[in-house]
Amino acid sequence: MNKQGYSHTFCLPLVTHSTSLWVDGQWQEYVNERLDDKSLANSIDHNPISLTQVPAMKRRRMSPLTKMALHTSYQSIEQSKQPASNPITIFASQHGELERTVKIINTLNASEDISPTDFSLSVHNSALGLYSINSGNTLPATTIAASVDTFGFALLEANNLLHRFPNHNILLTCFDQPPPSPLNLAYSQPKISYSSSLILSHKQADQMINVSFRNNLTQHSDLPLAFEFIHFLHSNLQQKQCVTGKREWAFSKS
Repeated sequence: MNKQGYSHTFCLPLVTHSTSLWVDGQWQEYVNERLDDKSLANSIDHNPISLTQVPAMKRRRMSPLTKMALHTSYQSIEQSKQPASNPITIFASQHGELERTVKIINTLNASEDISPTDFSLSVHNSALGLYSINSGNTLPATTIAASVDTFGFALLEANNLLHRFPNHNILLTCFDQPPPSPLNLAYSQPKISYSSSLILSHKQADQMINVSFRNNLTQHSDLPLAFEFIHFLHSNLQQKQCVTGKREWAFSKS
């Protein structure tokens, strides 16, 4: 444990101009009210998702959650000026395709036939699989689910992959939406529909970020950790602490 009391610390090379954050327009007011720096609201994409990089026939099979993930992924890739087939990928989601799963259960309960599309795309890594297929990306890929700390542990996985593949860029996309009924009674996070993407690279990095975490069961933030992190990157702050309800995450620029 370091002198600040954090049990784990690591450093990440970020390409800050390649970050992308999309939030469903219905949550725009909710988000703006909770921003410490109101000027950061201009960096959030609320536009309807078109996803022109994907053929229309394939888009029709995608859930809104998958479209969100691919939308910010392609934005980050395009901003970094590299092909979508280039980076190692990490997709992180607390709940994944939970809405499809609930729909399947309700269909079974009603003794009706299950949609083959819903069945085949109800797995947690379906968004990553669809990104890989559409982009022709055959490099290593990982999906992460770690409750409210999903984004934090996706950063830790990115750190591991950068050490293993130092010559490759990493695309990290974290995305989620509020749990559907009745599971929203048991799981209150996240409260918004969002997707965030960023590029990590030893070659292209323009900002080094120190990341530390430790157990902390105090009250959590109203905004997802991924959201807080990206806004920290674009703020004038040199350090920031975020509490998820299970852990405290500390970020600092160097």
